[in-house]
Amino acid sequence: MLFSNFGKNISSFTHNLLKKIFIPPWFQPAYKAGGPIQSVANMVSAMGNMQLAKGQEAMGNSAMEFKIFCSNKDLDGSLLKGVAFDEWVQYNKQTKVWYSSANNILPVLQQEIKKEKPDHLFITGIYDWQFNAKPLLFCRGVKKIISVRGMLHPGALSQKGFKKKIYLGLWKILGLQNQIVFHATDEAEKKYIQQVFGIR
Repeated sequence: MLFSNFGKNISSFTHNLLKKIFIPPWFQPAYKAGGPIQSVANMVSAMGNMQLAKGQEAMGNSAMEFKIFCSNKDLDGSLLKGVAFDEWVQYNKQTKVWYSSANNILPVLQQEIKKEKPDHLFITGIYDWQFNAKPLLFCRGVKKIISVRGMLHPGALSQKGFKKKIYLGLWKILGLQNQIVFHATDEAEKKYIQQVFGIR
């Protein structure tokens, strides 16, 4: 499945959405990964602002709650400062963040998914083993959305191209592309997703 043009479809995307867990490898106050961190921050802020503008009563069952599950380190491996680890930390009115200190995040993430029962798991990226592949393969009972973050652009695919070809080939063999929804930021990225996975 393919979900395109996030910014213009926030209303339909959040219809009846009670809980969503985002899984970016890094989140604020981390900053060294740049754009991907800011993108997730912008998403939860935009949805939260929409909820505040419409009002809780007006939205009814569409009231939103966001959880962000990320590493307690920045891109260079340095520990984050000023936030508590391994517990939910309030980021804004509708968003909490879990800064995980675990080297293997999967058991903790599975436990939180079982406890929180989110409507969607939003995976940021494709190639990271801890924050992309493991949640995709082993987190059961939750719908998954993957933001490819430009990783299927021909230029990106050409870097370490042989390994990526094998990796994406395994996706196709396992049929993973049929079990998720892709988030494309624009029509060009939508086209790249369709080309790589044969989605029409």
